[in-house]
Amino acid sequence: MDKGELLKACKAIVEKNGGVSDQLLAGETADCFIIWTSEPFPQVKAMGILSGLPRLLTGSTMASSIMQAWLKVKCYKIRNISPQVTKGFSQVLAHMWLDFEMNSGSDFEKKLGKYLQHRIEKSSDYGEGFSLGRKAVLKHGLRQTLNHIRKTGSLPPVE
Repeated sequence: MDKGELLKACKAIVEKNGGVSDQLLAGETADCFIIWTSEPFPQVKAMGILSGLPRLLTGSTMASSIMQAWLKVKCYKIRNISPQVTKGFSQVLAHMWLDFEMNSGSDFEKKLGKYLQHRIEKSSDYGEGFSLGRKAVLKHGLRQTLNHIRKTGSLPPVE
């Protein structure tokens, strides 16, 4: 689906379900959207992603989007969860997914994966959220880090 079709589908689903649309960004381009409803609690109604993207970009965008959706659904009672945590930690999952996938890819995919990881690491869009989230996973593990975020809305201490 091209970008125009993606936005039309997004509008149609929002109108049909009376939901709210959050457009997620992968780098500088909108590659994915998620449709939410928020009453009585957040639910994911639909997700869409542009077609024709390289496999690693598609997968890392999906990993990031699914993590952001999980955080919104699991942390809905926490009103003050910061975008630094949600956006930054969603990029931690994208980075981890790329690590896993690059091990079995071609030389070209390994280079593309390294580039995508570098883009995540150096992006100012995610602030300290990515680096603190990555350190938390390395220190506490993924499950414990997610449990801490779900309970507190913040990343666990890494010092």
